[in-house]
Amino acid sequence: MEANVLGNGKFDRNGVDLSIPTITCNFLNLDLNPIATATWDYKAISKVNLNEVTTKILAPRLIQDIDYPNKDLLVIVQASTVRNSGQLAAEYLIQQGYTRINLYGITSRFKCDLSSESDKYYPKRTDNAVTRIDKWNKVWDEMINSNTHVEFNFVEHNQA
Repeated sequence: MEANVLGNGKFDRNGVDLSIPTITCNFLNLDLNPIATATWDYKAISKVNLNEVTTKILAPRLIQDIDYPNKDLLVIVQASTVRNSGQLAAEYLIQQGYTRINLYGITSRFKCDLSSESDKYYPKRTDNAVTRIDKWNKVWDEMINSNTHVEFNFVEHNQA
């Protein structure tokens, strides 16, 4: 089974096969009709009218008290604080039995870059970018090594 994770970084939206299940990150790209959105960031949640969200929300226990009108769609995920929303999405897909995960917009996997779609909603601290990216990449490496039955397809954004 194959699915997509659409991260917050840059990626070619025309290159994404939306006929397969897709999870967005931090409520971005809800117009793509995802099966879920993964969020780690309370600031992202605060920018969204949750009355208009009709998809599952994957969120860590840290933000379980969000006022979501449809609690049946809220999926609380056990995760350490070094995770990001793309990792929450990938872990959820693995638990659901997906064996190929296409990962778009995971810019930090390829270069030291924390710029993302979320930047237009709120500024982020970038003073510890290298440390944060190193931690995220270690989590990705651990996830890949402990799930050898899953193909992780990180798709790098190529600027034209």
